[in-house]
Amino acid sequence: MNKQGLVKAVAEKTEFSQGNVEKFLDGFMKVVSEILANGQEISLVGFGSFSRVELSARE
Repeated sequence: MNKQGLVKAVAEKTEFSQGNVEKFLDGFMKVVSEILANGQEISLVGFGSFSRVELSARE
């Protein structure tokens, strides 16, 4: 599922418009990216965890 599919699905399950869901999702992704860029981890009980992983360059 892509971003637009997710926005539509969330809007259908809630009372929020697709525009508001998209704004929320954009904000959520910005905050998660900033937290991970600062070396912190995020744990959402019952959903999952986000952490930054450093990968080696491909040969």
